[in-house]
Amino acid sequence: LTTQRLLRPETINKFHITDNKDGYYRYLVKCPDGSVVNRFKRYKDEGPKYLWERGKRGPIYNLSEAEELSKKYEGVAWQVEGEPDTWTLSQAGVPAMFFFGCGDCPDDGIELVCNSKHITHVNVLYDKDEPGVKGANKLAEKYKSKGLSVSVVSLPENLPVGSDISNLYVEMGGDDEAFRERLL
Repeated sequence: LTTQRLLRPETINKFHITDNKDGYYRYLVKCPDGSVVNRFKRYKDEGPKYLWERGKRGPIYNLSEAEELSKKYEGVAWQVEGEPDTWTLSQAGVPAMFFFGCGDCPDDGIELVCNSKHITHVNVLYDKDEPGVKGANKLAEKYKSKGLSVSVVSLPENLPVGSDISNLYVEMGGDDEAFRERLL
């Protein structure tokens, strides 16, 4: 993660990310009931992409931090397509969150964001591929139907199909300030 996505050790520690010998990253997810469960994301080519430890989990990842950071951005938060993109944006000081199961737009997750005291606008920035475009538009429509201000944001044209926001961060050399300026 430090070389592939330019995540710094403090970000890895903040999100409790560790390597698992079976080809997965392990990180912690806080649940609505206050408990914490392990989630695993594959980094090798074999096996399911994600695994969950048993336990009740919420529909959205990193909402608390996104709410807090959105105060610095006049109520704007970014919704991305996966945990690694959330880690990247968080490292750069940008409020970021995502729904588990990127194709999903869970009603309870939509309600949590719409009822936020601090988030008044969501920029949806999904991966640069067909499922990403469809998912971003679907999510934007759900937010709009609930009265939340929302924009669908696209990655730059120079990035190849399949890219995500972490690819842009790496292309920019992990320069947090330049990255934030580019986003805004």
